[in-house]
Amino acid sequence: MDCVRYTKSFEVYYHEINHRQQVTPAALLNYLGETALSHTKAAGYGLNRLGLDNKGWVISRWLLKMEKYPKWEDRVQIETWASLFQRFYAEREFLIKDEAGNILGRATSLWIFIDITKKRPVSIPEHIKECYGTYPIKALDAPFSRLTPPEGPDIKKKEFTVRLSDIDTNDHVNNSKYVEWLMETIPTEIYNQFLPTCLEIQYKKEVCYGTKLYACGKQMDNCGTAKKYSHSIYNAYTGVQMALARTVWEPIAP
Repeated sequence: MDCVRYTKSFEVYYHEINHRQQVTPAALLNYLGETALSHTKAAGYGLNRLGLDNKGWVISRWLLKMEKYPKWEDRVQIETWASLFQRFYAEREFLIKDEAGNILGRATSLWIFIDITKKRPVSIPEHIKECYGTYPIKALDAPFSRLTPPEGPDIKKKEFTVRLSDIDTNDHVNNSKYVEWLMETIPTEIYNQFLPTCLEIQYKKEVCYGTKLYACGKQMDNCGTAKKYSHSIYNAYTGVQMALARTVWEPIAP
């Protein structure tokens, strides 16, 4: 069976929306991650099959750009494919479509193949590459950015402690939780009057249960009417950066 390009459908549920009835960026990342997992299973190397060999995939980076957010009860189609395999990492692309096939957004991502016990990258076996196949077309022309933490005055900081419900099957915080925390550093007036049209995040260290964290955000130089923010999440006790991110917010059309 040809599994190079894979599509999965979702319905937007009430618990996934914001006050405007639009799906949240964190929920969208869950759709993308779920589609990637389903693709790996369809290719013959899903979560449980890889686990037999003590191997797995962890997300390293997301770059998401949205033109329009789906709303409550909308049907969404996520199309995905692997665009590149190299040593121990893979690049995976996504198209986010409405029920009619119109493109609502695009994303690219970087995944690391690891030994689960040692928690270290390992080379991707050739037979796994062959099962997935590659389609060397990028969903986005833009490359990943060099992300830096916010610095100086006027940084908004929020404190979080990792809960059991934040932990995934790799025994660390699920990647979408970081996005929920980062959104809390956006000023309320921006959150209410603007839409996040671009989200880029880099996961630098795994975060485990009980860890105390600070999520930080600061406005960067604006580009026209858009508002740009840099973000970081760091360990409250050690100061180690756990994730870096940037968001771009566009005014909501009247």
